[in-house]
Amino acid sequence: MTNKTLIYVKLPATGKGYDFWVPDSMAMQDVSQLVCQAMQNIESDFFLYTGAQTLMYERTGQIQDPGATVGEIGFTDGDAFVVV
Repeated sequence: MTNKTLIYVKLPATGKGYDFWVPDSMAMQDVSQLVCQAMQNIESDFFLYTGAQTLMYERTGQIQDPGATVGEIGFTDGDAFVVV
């Protein structure tokens, strides 16, 4: 069974946020891509994923190492991110 972490992702264009379960073994670059693709489907009137967007960790304002996994970084359920 894969361990997963529940993250909260905000989309500044709408002010809305959404919860996503992500595998602890997934690299942040993959998390960013999948979440941004989902955001495009959810908020297609306000957001177009171009491949340039990523996730910023809200608490620190930092972009995480794209090759590091969710588990390696140590994110926990409820950690919040912003699409940038």
